[in-house]
Amino acid sequence: MKVSGYYDPHPLVVLGRHLAIIGLLATETRAVGRRVAALSGLPFYDLDRAIEHQEGRSLRQLVTLSGEAGLRAAERSVLDRILDAEPRGILSLGDGALIDSASREAVATRTTLWALELELHECFWRVRALQAAAEDGRWHPVERAIGRVSELRPYFQLRSPGLSSAQKRVSAYRKGSGAQATAILEQLLAEVEP
Repeated sequence: MKVSGYYDPHPLVVLGRHLAIIGLLATETRAVGRRVAALSGLPFYDLDRAIEHQEGRSLRQLVTLSGEAGLRAAERSVLDRILDAEPRGILSLGDGALIDSASREAVATRTTLWALELELHECFWRVRALQAAAEDGRWHPVERAIGRVSELRPYFQLRSPGLSSAQKRVSAYRKGSGAQATAILEQLLAEVEP
């Protein structure tokens, strides 16, 4: 039914489990997730913003006051709440959300995890651009300044178990958030069509 000025809020698909999106530093998980949600009519959940809402402070403030361990504890709490949310929707995960093994297990068993893949060198140049744009030099709530590609290797290794647990992948290399979101949505719709 199409009525002028009327928007039908029903989603294109109904999910049995949340669709979670994760990527390395400088991948646009939030933008990709928002776009997939908007195009599909599914709800959008942003783990980082939900943590900030629960804690009443920014991620950077949380790390400053409670350390990275405090951030990971808040992350686990909020993640559990989102994974119980209905209706199932699109969940944007922060780049470090799967460092914690309990969070990684929860996401692996309760979502369909998509990884936005990015090569080390492309990640480096995107990080450099983020660092240059940061007014106070603090471009990430946890990570320090990155000056050489080799400084990203420990970062990659720490996040590797989470990224490798993804059931689905889409390349983020030289693709904007729109192209990545379209690739995810096309595959999602292809899987549910009769």
